[in-house]
Amino acid sequence: MAEQVNTLCDQLIKAVNVMMDMNSSQRYRLEALKFCEEFKEKCAICIPCGLKLTDQSQPPIVRHFGLQVLEHCVKFRWNTMQQRDKVYLKNNIMGFVSKGTKNILEEESHIKDVVARIMVEMIKREWPQHWPEMLRELETLSLQGETQSEIVLLILLRLAEDVVTFQTLPTQRRRDIQQSLTYNMEKIFAFLQNTLQQSVNKYRRLKGDATQEAKAKGHCRVGIVALNTLAGYMDWVAMSHITADNCKLLEMLCLLLNEPELQLEAAECLLIAVSRKVRFFFTLCNALIVLDSIIVLVYFLQLL
Repeated sequence: MAEQVNTLCDQLIKAVNVMMDMNSSQRYRLEALKFCEEFKEKCAICIPCGLKLTDQSQPPIVRHFGLQVLEHCVKFRWNTMQQRDKVYLKNNIMGFVSKGTKNILEEESHIKDVVARIMVEMIKREWPQHWPEMLRELETLSLQGETQSEIVLLILLRLAEDVVTFQTLPTQRRRDIQQSLTYNMEKIFAFLQNTLQQSVNKYRRLKGDATQEAKAKGHCRVGIVALNTLAGYMDWVAMSHITADNCKLLEMLCLLLNEPELQLEAAECLLIAVSRKVRFFFTLCNALIVLDSIIVLVYFLQLL
């Protein structure tokens, strides 16, 4: 099968290059697109081909296409795949995040984004019933470096968006996953807060050292994504998570307003927290007004 995979991958690389080449004719582009789409729909060896195309030696457009192939397999073939193939694909995607990605400042954003999408698609189909250790595995993965931390944060953000914000799942699956998120929210929030704190601490230590500029930017990038991920959760989680430990998170966000590179994202998180408090206040006021009206109405009814 290895020879077949190599031959097919060579053809796919040529097709992708034709599609992306500005000098290609419309006819050749359409033929290349048709070949790639038929491959994704019909080929029995999509997974090994997709994995081979994601190798770091390939240019970004080829790696991105390889990841798109794997995403297609998860989204449209998962229910018909053998269990061993599911495990094989999951392990290889985890391995790609662990060892197949580049430095956080070198790796293309669209590569990290599509990897996060693949992981979320698998999570939506497997967690918590068939993948109970998912959160622990993601946390372990995040400890391997800044790129891995960023991808894990993107996974958690996209999962929340798909399940809670956009609700792109069937009703029962959405309920199952949202209940699991709620049940594990203390762990998730602790992870997000710790990741933010550690990345900010490292960024502050290194930002004044010209020889450590790249590392400082990497930690800053993780901090920004951690804040974006927190913002994706703060609008719907229980307020007790936001105000835990004497409002430690809110205090941290206020202090980050003094960091030019992080202040915008920190301010967005604070705005969400404040707006929730304001909504609660007005809801309480409206409830008191209604209650007062009922009391007045009952009083007059008694006089009649």
